Amino acid sequence: MSSIFQDRSLLDAFKRAAFSKPTLSSPHAFTVDVLDSVQASDGRYQLISRKVTVPELEQLPVPVLRIIFSPLDLPSSATAEGLLWLFDHYATPSAFLAGRLRSVTHSFGALNSINGYNCSWFHYLCKNITVTHDAHGKARISDPRPGAPQMQHGDSTWIRSGYFLRWAVGSNRDPEVTLLCFGASISLKGRLQDIPPSSINTNVVRDPYSLFAIILEELSLQMDNTVWDVMDVFRHIELNTLTTMKDRESFTGLHNVSKHILFLQESSEATMLTLKKLSSNHQQILEDVPDGDRHATEMAQGMLTHAETQFQSISLRLKSLEKRMGNVIALSFHLVTQDGNQIMQTDSSSMATIAFVTLVFLPVSTVSTIFGNQFFNFDPVTIRISQSFWIFWVVSIPLTLLVLFVWRVSNKGLPSGLYDAFNMGRWRKSR
Repeated sequence: MSSIFQDRSLLDAFKRAAFSKPTLSSPHAFTVDVLDSVQASDGRYQLISRKVTVPELEQLPVPVLRIIFSPLDLPSSATAEGLLWLFDHYATPSAFLAGRLRSVTHSFGALNSINGYNCSWFHYLCKNITVTHDAHGKARISDPRPGAPQMQHGDSTWIRSGYFLRWAVGSNRDPEVTLLCFGASISLKGRLQDIPPSSINTNVVRDPYSLFAIILEELSLQMDNTVWDVMDVFRHIELNTLTTMKDRESFTGLHNVSKHILFLQESSEATMLTLKKLSSNHQQILEDVPDGDRHATEMAQGMLTHAETQFQSISLRLKSLEKRMGNVIALSFHLVTQDGNQIMQTDSSSMATIAFVTLVFLPVSTVSTIFGNQFFNFDPVTIRISQSFWIFWVVSIPLTLLVLFVWRVSNKGLPSGLYDAFNMGRWRKSR
């Protein structure tokens, strides 16, 4: 495609990234799933599904509607040749390639009257959450990649896909609609394969954006299921935080779950921005659409609006979940601090008991050290106590009471009764 907006350097960057590592696969091994809608002799449309290679795809006749399910448009040596052929054959703008190379979360574009075709595209990026359940039914997030490091509620995988739509324009041209789906999910493939053949002429041909409405509806369903999976994990975390201390979630797990929620919220808001731009572009088409196509265009606009409200609902649920997650993290921190304070109080009480016992025996041990062995006479047969042993108790007991009294006054002050009597005595002397 020759256009002022075509940037060849992006294709060069794609090739460098793809062929930086050698591969043993052949370009002819690149296969795609093709869904062609052709018109039979009786005028009815039929959907024909097949898996073909690039050379075979080039030899197929052009149908009214062709949907191509291709591997994800990432720069890989195994798929680069086939992807580059698709980009060139269907005149994909370099701006579409730029969105993938930069891994953007929000990207939409549209070009009109390029070599007799209109085209539009968008990219989709969303956090993937893989939830598993243990023998007790407890939900946990795990990384599904073989050999990937397993952290508590850690999952570093993403859902990525790209969609490019092109349709012929001009009153003297036969209908021709082509949809390229890069990295589409299995559920989306099934949804597009279930398009009623009778609706191809009444909806898709008259307004190709009907395909985008179907795709976005399916993407909203996928994201909604992902958010509910995260909420299932969160319910177990919240319950354990409020009821038990033994199974309380670690701060590492709480951080990872909170991170997943933030990524999902970013994805939902980015998709809503994409939908708003797509819907705005579709509104411009609606203004100039012929009366015969207006009904199909209005139906497509209605479904795009519905998909937008679905993503808005997901975004609201994620905002609520984010606040609840913040409350659980704060509560977990305070509970851990409270547990630590209880342990410190127990240790402090034990130390106070030891100090008190030491304080009680300190005067006795001091007096006994001073007097030494003067109170006991050790004979080979008997032990005789000195007649002056009473002096030991006369000195030790008052000294012990004096030390305890000083400790009581220094820590808690004078007893209230003694304090009142002391003040009363001072008042009488003053009179």
